[in-house]
Amino acid sequence: MKLRHYIIMSSTLLVLTGCAGHSVNTGQEDNIVTLQTDFNADPPSYTDYFERIETIPLETNDSSLIATASKILIEDNKIVVLDFDRSMVKEFHIDGSYAGTIGNQGEGPEDYLTVYDISYNKDKGYLSLLSPYGGIVNYTLDNKFVDRVELPAKQNYWAAEWISGDRMVTWSGVGSDEPGISLMDPYSGTEFMTDWYNCFEFDFLSTSPLSSYNGKFYFDGPFTNDVYEITPDSLKLSYRWDFGKDNISDSYRESLRNIDDRQIRDERVKGEIGGNNHKYNIKSNWQTDKYCIALMLISPYPDVRYKSAVYSKENKSGICFSKFKEGMTFIPVYVNDEYVLCQIPETEFDIYNGISDSKLVYNEDDNIVLAKYYFKK
Repeated sequence: MKLRHYIIMSSTLLVLTGCAGHSVNTGQEDNIVTLQTDFNADPPSYTDYFERIETIPLETNDSSLIATASKILIEDNKIVVLDFDRSMVKEFHIDGSYAGTIGNQGEGPEDYLTVYDISYNKDKGYLSLLSPYGGIVNYTLDNKFVDRVELPAKQNYWAAEWISGDRMVTWSGVGSDEPGISLMDPYSGTEFMTDWYNCFEFDFLSTSPLSSYNGKFYFDGPFTNDVYEITPDSLKLSYRWDFGKDNISDSYRESLRNIDDRQIRDERVKGEIGGNNHKYNIKSNWQTDKYCIALMLISPYPDVRYKSAVYSKENKSGICFSKFKEGMTFIPVYVNDEYVLCQIPETEFDIYNGISDSKLVYNEDDNIVLAKYYFKK
């Protein structure tokens, strides 16, 4: 199967960060952790970060096929894969053998229509499938229907993450008077914290902005290098990627905001990704004890290409690269302190066969193959 390419104001002085409804305390700005990262570095060897690589071919049968691993969760020794393009969720054992399909796409009372994101509620032991239309359908990992919940009405839901048994944070399309970020109880509809108002200019650029690390949850705002911690009261600026002269300039952002026609503005933004003014769009962020990692879109459809930024917390420096020196494309889909998972393009099977114990053979009818990069101890 071919690989397809796949976001309490204090009483002290506040500084606006590019939109009318989100503010950052100047004290936060003064103390922000800045990740100095070389955007045009020479490609590293995978051995600079990782001690070994395993390959995991996912089982091929009529029920298990995936086009693209858009998001991966590891729960209960299972690999849970969201295929965004096909709006399906598949489940595999750690060795890649097929474990089943989560949910059923349809219009029945226990079905879902479309899934944009998945999140696991560890306290209650079920997987939530997020609909862009404002609902979640919950299933156990052995595919038993639990319930469905209607979320507060918003323009469009892009992402959701459980932060406790009864608290969920959501990212949605932003309207003139609607927040993009909501911390809520999905069952009662109560919103405990809302943020990111009137920042709708570039919300379409950020579809995977939520992440977690060490018990905390984070949001990376669209069209910005900033990453915020999601607290019970507000978004707290946590760290910022700094690519030096390759940063997107404030003057370029402002020139786009001055375009009144939103459709023209959005088309220009998408069309200029990878150009001199707009060299990247950060798609996802992860943290480990040793690293901060970001995945960046550097060329839009139809010639979709990515770079990854890897910043060492110990060395206080980072680099960006698309491929390792050995030739493997590095597009993380899942990151934890032990390893990184990537989907392997079929054109790189021979490279992996040369650096690992794998014996991959391309067959266009086969399921996708994952690479498991183990961090150095």
